[in-house]
Amino acid sequence: MYDIPPEFDLTPLVGTSIDAVTLGPHWLRIMFGEDRSVSGSGTVAYRHGSDLSTIRDREWQDLNLLKSLLGAEVESWKRESDHSFSVSLRERGTLVFTDETPQQYESFEIQPEGWVI
Repeated sequence: MYDIPPEFDLTPLVGTSIDAVTLGPHWLRIMFGEDRSVSGSGTVAYRHGSDLSTIRDREWQDLNLLKSLLGAEVESWKRESDHSFSVSLRERGTLVFTDETPQQYESFEIQPEGWVI
C-alpha cells in the first residue's frame, strides 16, 4: 500500500449510502451512490464499539457483515494512519481499510477521485 497522501480527502463520500458490494476472488468494491466507490485487495474490517470483525484479510472472512451494511449512510471518514483509513456509517459502526504490504503495491482505489493507495 502506498502511504496515504496528506491531501487525501473522502469528504465527497459523506452523506452517500452503500448501494452495492461487488466481490471478486481477490478484491472487494463498495459502491457509494451512483458514481463513488472504494475497491481493492487490502484488509477490510468492521468496527462496532470495541468489537472488530475482519471481512477480508487476504482471504474472505465474514461476508454476512456486508449484507447488513447495505443502505448504511456515510457519516464521516478518518485517516487512521499512513496505511489505514476508515469510513463511519451512521448508527452502524465503521469500515476500516488497511494494508501493510510493501509500498510498490496498490491496495485500494477510490473513484471518481482517482486516489490510489
